[in-house]
Amino acid sequence: MRQEIVVITGASAGMGRATAIEFARHGWPVALLARDAGVVVQVGSALA
Repeated sequence: MRQEIVVITGASAGMGRATAIEFARHGWPVALLARDAGVVVQVGSALA
């Protein structure tokens, strides 16, 4: 079985954050990458 994961860079703000939210809203598993680990953890928590 193959599972695809969406990898999003710049996921802590702006277009990256909006993209992460939309993919997660549609049920895609997402991997969030950003320079600010604290903010990206907050984004990830909001998606869960």
